[in-house]
Amino acid sequence: MKKLYLLIALIFLCIVGFWLNCICPIKSIKIEKTYLINLDRSTDRLKNSDERLSLKGIKYERFKAIEGLNLKIIDSENGILINNINIKNRTEKLKKNNIYKVYCSPDFIINYHNGSSDTLKEYKDSLSLGELGAQCSHLSVIKKIADGQNDYVLIMEDDFTFKDNFEEKLKNILNNMPQDCEMLYLYHNKHSYYDKFHSNKIASLFIYGSNPFIDHIVTFKSISGNVAYIMTKSAAKKIIEYVQKNGIPNLGADHFLSRDLMIQKKLFKGCLSKEILFAWDSEMKSTTGVFHEK
Repeated sequence: MKKLYLLIALIFLCIVGFWLNCICPIKSIKIEKTYLINLDRSTDRLKNSDERLSLKGIKYERFKAIEGLNLKIIDSENGILINNINIKNRTEKLKKNNIYKVYCSPDFIINYHNGSSDTLKEYKDSLSLGELGAQCSHLSVIKKIADGQNDYVLIMEDDFTFKDNFEEKLKNILNNMPQDCEMLYLYHNKHSYYDKFHSNKIASLFIYGSNPFIDHIVTFKSISGNVAYIMTKSAAKKIIEYVQKNGIPNLGADHFLSRDLMIQKKLFKGCLSKEILFAWDSEMKSTTGVFHEK
């Protein structure tokens, strides 16, 4: 009888293993290119980033971040060029429920819908010029990926630090990439990590598999910050196609990519590393909400 029970248990484990492999197959990937987003005025950040990346042997291409103050913004309603508007301090505001053409570059123009987002109701005011610049910067890099030849690209902001055992963690992640994952976050903060669904380990196991290094993103409050993430060419093409057709809502770049496109609209599949590889350098001040600080 004991042998029978052991046989049944063995068969059950084989079935479960086959099931998990079917619902959550993995693949090994290689990061083919790395972009570092950095403002011209943030020379200290570039120096710190260069030193940290060099120590890890990571080659990168600097992307000249788009300065919000220098953006060309045109009111679509009357064609008037918006100049010197103090969006940061809210003393002057862009008109609500209006569309503005934001020139990220001469050949990359996006429509900014300045109205309440259907995803995050708390964004009631206009984005700051810095936030619009950050939107343009991330979307411009994503456009380069969509138009390029690389399938897996690491995008980083210049206010990162590495966590302990970075190389080992990265190797594990790259060797266990879920087949359907199109954007992989290598950074997250405590209040953004998952919802109560993931506390149900059994449900998570049978629905999303048992990958020890990466979880599928089902839903969460938000991914706050785009410190570091791997973008696939397939996701990049979907994002740029969506933006060129629909524009951007009244959301920061992090909430727009994660909560709006990934979760709300299910435009592409997202994943999150279970162990944090990068951290935000808290000694650095934000460059999106201010105009002239490094």
